[in-house]
Amino acid sequence: MLDDEDGVLDIYAAVKNGNIEAFNQIFESDDAQAEIEKYGNYILCLSIQSGNLAIISKLLECEKIQACIAEDANVALCWSARIGRVDILNLLLTLQIVQEKIAENDNAALQLAVEENYITIFNRLLEFDVVKHGIAKSNDSILRIAVMRGRIDMVRRLLNFNAVQENVCVNAGYFSGLAYQNNHVDVADYLLQYEKQTYTTLTFTQTKSSSSSAPKSVLESEFENLTLDASNESSSSNALRKKF
Repeated sequence: MLDDEDGVLDIYAAVKNGNIEAFNQIFESDDAQAEIEKYGNYILCLSIQSGNLAIISKLLECEKIQACIAEDANVALCWSARIGRVDILNLLLTLQIVQEKIAENDNAALQLAVEENYITIFNRLLEFDVVKHGIAKSNDSILRIAVMRGRIDMVRRLLNFNAVQENVCVNAGYFSGLAYQNNHVDVADYLLQYEKQTYTTLTFTQTKSSSSSAPKSVLESEFENLTLDASNESSSSNALRKKF
């Protein structure tokens, strides 16, 4: 693949080094176009790593690159999320095909933004409905990563979504315990208070709509145990230490 004459080698070197002058000189050559057609996504990812917006823009205008993106749009998007370049992310999102595949592979781009702690990328991706819907489909993986990494701002944002709220409530004590086990006491305290507040609201609503003799649900019992544990300690952190 790379043992041909100058044309083949130059396209990779120009892209990897972010050399727009060299890139412009050989971009239209037959050798360069042949490599782009076969390895377009790889070349695009190299350009993202080097970070030259002029090269990325020119590649995105190329029909061969667009065809490669159509086959696997998430690769380039994930690279931009991994390195935290929202300007590159926005450039990629000018293509409709990238927008349509933004939540592929269980919201892989969003997961990378959480893992690498890029809140700007995280918030930008959440502007898209398909990403929001993907949070429910990916079960608790996004929230679990945010909790384990101690991303409290991301945890707060995720708790705006019904699927995440339901997951936290049904699994009362799990995520707050996970945060404590990973030494993120601020996240643990926040989740514990959220669980207690949600239980209080749930109890008030159910008291108004049902008789006091109705049997307790599993969720109510979990929250009652959590509340009793917390009441025996001076702080929510101490309650977590006792429970986990």
